[in-house]
Amino acid sequence: MCVEEAFQLAGFDQGEFQFVLTTQEQSEVIIGHKYVRGVSFTGSTRGGSTIASLAGKYCKKSIMELGGSDPLLVLKDADLDIAANVAVSSRLRNAGQVCSCAKRFIVDESVYDAFIEKLVQKVKGVKMGDPMKKDTKLGPLSAKRVLEGIEQQLKEGLEKGGKLLYGGTRPEGEEFKDGYYFVPAIVEAEEDNPLFKEETFGPIFAVIKFKTEEDAVRLANDTPYGLGSIVISKDEDRALKLGRDIEAGALFINDLTKSDSKMPSGGVKESGYGRECGVHGAREFTNVKTVWVK
Repeated sequence: MCVEEAFQLAGFDQGEFQFVLTTQEQSEVIIGHKYVRGVSFTGSTRGGSTIASLAGKYCKKSIMELGGSDPLLVLKDADLDIAANVAVSSRLRNAGQVCSCAKRFIVDESVYDAFIEKLVQKVKGVKMGDPMKKDTKLGPLSAKRVLEGIEQQLKEGLEKGGKLLYGGTRPEGEEFKDGYYFVPAIVEAEEDNPLFKEETFGPIFAVIKFKTEEDAVRLANDTPYGLGSIVISKDEDRALKLGRDIEAGALFINDLTKSDSKMPSGGVKESGYGRECGVHGAREFTNVKTVWVK
C-alpha cells in the first residue's frame, strides 16, 4: 500500500494527497502555484538549498530537514556494551542511508581501545544479506552510484591518514552478487579527515579519541551539520549538561536517534530549519492572526 492509498482509506478525498515525480523545473511550477502556501522538504542539503530558494522566491513558508553527520560521544563512565549496541544500531539502520544517525564516534581515550574491540565484534556479528529474510540485519545500498560513492569516500579518507580497523570491502559469495553490498568500515580518523568532516551516507564508522569533555564537544560541533546527537554515559545529569552544548536539533542519552510523531524533529546549521511533528511541527504551517476589538 502506498501513502496515497493510506490517506484515502483514512477518509481523505481523492487528490488531497498526491505523489508526484517532478523535474526541478516542474517543482518550481508546483511551488509557485497560488494554492500552495507551504513547502516541507526532506533530503540532501544541496537539494534543500534549491527548494528553499524557490520557496523564498515565491514567499512561501518552508521547513527543511536535510543532511546530517551526527556525533556519538562515549564518555569514560559509559557502559561500553550499551555504547557498542547503540553505535551499531544507529549507524547501520537502512544500511547507513539515514540523515539522522550516528556517523562520527567520539570516544574518551581511556576507554577507546575497549570500545573499539566491542564495536568490531558487534559489527562482525551483524547478519548481511537479503533484506526480505527475517534474520537479515544489514541489506544492500540503494544504488550502484551510492556504493561507488561510499567506496570513494573511504579511499580518500584512508589516503588522508585514516586507519582501517575493519571492513570496507564488497562481500564475496553468491548471495551478494545481485546487490550493492558493502561490509561496514570502521576507520580511526583525525579531525581533518574527510570521513570526519563530510556526511557519509552509508555504513562507515569514523572514530576519534578525545582527552577532555570540552574537546569532545568541540569535535562534535566541528561539522556544518546539526541534526541529531548521542551521549553515552551512566551519569544522566552529566550527559545532559554536556549535550546541551552540542549544536544539534536533538539529543539522545544512551539511545539511538529516532523520530516520534509526538516530538518535534529537525536540525540546525546546514541540517535545515523548522520542525516537523508534535505541537511545534503543527504550528510551523499555522498562521497567527491578530484580532483587536475595541
